Amino acid sequence: MDRFCPDCGVLLNAGHARCRPCFLRVEAEYQRYTERAWMTRNYPEFRPRDLFPEDYWEQVGAKKTDVKEVC
Repeated sequence: MDRFCPDCGVLLNAGHARCRPCFLRVEAEYQRYTERAWMTRNYPEFRPRDLFPEDYWEQVGAKKTDVKEVC
């Protein structure tokens, strides 16, 4: 009986629940979640923007690209 990755549908090797790229992606998401939970729990006086400035980089970049450039 063949088993397939639940995320992308790739045929799996015996004993694996996910393919390697999906496993690494899920593990990275879980690590980010636990780091974020730890930081917010141990530093409640800081705002999320202060603790995780990388979350707001896209918003700043989007605002700058909306400006019409004149050549």
